[in-house]
Amino acid sequence: MKALYSARWNRGAFSGEYTVGGYRASNISLTQQELTANLLSEDHGQRFMALLSAPGIVLGNDPKLVSEAEIAACASTGVCGSVNSMPASYSAGEYEYEVVVEKETLVVLNEAYYPGWQATICSTDQGCQRIAVVRSDTSLVQLQLPQGNFELKLEYVTPGRSLSWWLFGGGVSLMIVSSILVIYRRRTTVTPLHGGHQEEWSVAPEK
Repeated sequence: MKALYSARWNRGAFSGEYTVGGYRASNISLTQQELTANLLSEDHGQRFMALLSAPGIVLGNDPKLVSEAEIAACASTGVCGSVNSMPASYSAGEYEYEVVVEKETLVVLNEAYYPGWQATICSTDQGCQRIAVVRSDTSLVQLQLPQGNFELKLEYVTPGRSLSWWLFGGGVSLMIVSSILVIYRRRTTVTPLHGGHQEEWSVAPEK
């Protein structure tokens, strides 16, 4: 367990080397627990570390069974088990791959699963469609890819972000409407009664 917090696992922030320290959240979560368990596994821990340390890949094999040589070949040649894939664009929270799938395949990406991941596949003949993102048994992102040649886009969207913007917009609108009503009421005509005689004047806003 001590190795998970060592400089060796987190030095990529300074050296640019591939490391896996960033995959461990500071808060306890199911993903964090399962990633830690797989990284410490005597059976496949080294292979799992190699998978997480590699550049972004789409793997058509079981992450617990794939060898380090197969992971390296997948990253360099794009041959990833039953899937051929090459990264097209790779930035924080948004990844794109060119993928060739000979038959419908369950694939795993070397990205930690958290609620908020969204996946879209686009092809020239069928257009774009959203596909489900699920948690693999190793807490990585798992997708069911159909047969075909297409572009795979994986994007992370903070859960509840759209609702937050709607609530923010509603709050601002309510504040504007309330301000307008206050100004309108202060400028309305007041009609008092003086012995049956009606006199009208406007109340000027206070300075």
